[in-house]
Amino acid sequence: MSKCTYKEGYVDKSDSLARTFDCDEDSFPGRDVCIFHDKENYNEHRNQAIKRFATKVIQSVHENKPLKCIGYYLPSFDFASLLQDEEKYFRQPIFFAKATFYEQANFSKTIFMKEADFSDVVFLKEANFRGATFCGKVDFLSAKFCTDTTFVSANFSKISYFTQARFYGKANFRGAKFGDGAEFIETVFIAKTSFTYSLFEQPNKVTFDKSDLSHVSFADCDITKIRFEDKIIWRGKDGFTIIEEEWIKDKLKGEERNESPYISLELVLSVYRNLRENYEFRLRYDDAGNFFKKEMELKRKYREKKSQNGPTLITKNNWFTRQFSLTGLYYHLSKYGESIKMPTITGIVVLLLSTFFFSMQSNLTLEPTLPLFTSNNSTDPTFIDSKEPQTQHIG
Repeated sequence: MSKCTYKEGYVDKSDSLARTFDCDEDSFPGRDVCIFHDKENYNEHRNQAIKRFATKVIQSVHENKPLKCIGYYLPSFDFASLLQDEEKYFRQPIFFAKATFYEQANFSKTIFMKEADFSDVVFLKEANFRGATFCGKVDFLSAKFCTDTTFVSANFSKISYFTQARFYGKANFRGAKFGDGAEFIETVFIAKTSFTYSLFEQPNKVTFDKSDLSHVSFADCDITKIRFEDKIIWRGKDGFTIIEEEWIKDKLKGEERNESPYISLELVLSVYRNLRENYEFRLRYDDAGNFFKKEMELKRKYREKKSQNGPTLITKNNWFTRQFSLTGLYYHLSKYGESIKMPTITGIVVLLLSTFFFSMQSNLTLEPTLPLFTSNNSTDPTFIDSKEPQTQHIG
């Protein structure tokens, strides 16, 4: 039986050297490629592929050799269940570069002790990395997540790369821990993505650049020191609105989403504060001022009050409060101290009005009408005390 003719170049993450992968699987009868590289007929030998893949995983563990599945077309499987160790350790590097998972891929609670390469991978169905631990570098460069993806409570001990990855479904990084940095450069988030409760242990090594973050939530997450580079897109016409503020509007309209029942005014304000502090730390004061204005606008428009049943409700302030409260006046007079034009116009108006009212006064040249206080100085020759009698001298 002949060998599979599939060949593909890849980068070995252990030493960053370029190598060529030559598939060592037997070709399928009557074809030039094996069951893992037969793209056109993978449904035909689905069950056979599942059994053969399980054998390859176990063989890799026993022989302590890297698991190379480059360019594979893989059906549904539970990776952790293939490992016999109760703690689900996988001690060899794994290479799934350019593979296609056309059914659910379950890597939950798997512990990858070495490098993991998922570059150019396509997940056509759900990808589950819940509770997975990556002790070495992990690479999702240009990976495509076509449906929902979960990295809930995943632990990235070394640097993780999501550069040019595409998340077409919901992506959940809730409670994930990034130990040695992460790169989200030109990453596409089409649907709602959550980093709630995520921990960035070395925030200066976490970079978001050239990405649309209009669907990304950083609620209950410290983002004050991570790097948001120049080409970041937020929500709204002003380009500085976060998705959590949209949840408030949805909740007030009665269009509650999964996140809306748990949203609070203080939570949204804290995200704006974190972004403002982040941009100030990077000396980007104009952008920081825009986030400060968004924070103050929330305070002007909304408030929280306790309902009879106990939970706190978000309500919209009435028109008078929005316009004439101290916060409202702060907005109208100076745009929360961020506008030079508004105070200048206000000062000119006050000056013109003062000049106008002064000019309307009559007899502007008369002496003041207030009584004058005269001096009681006896040395003044013009001073005459009316209480003392005058002495007449006879010559």
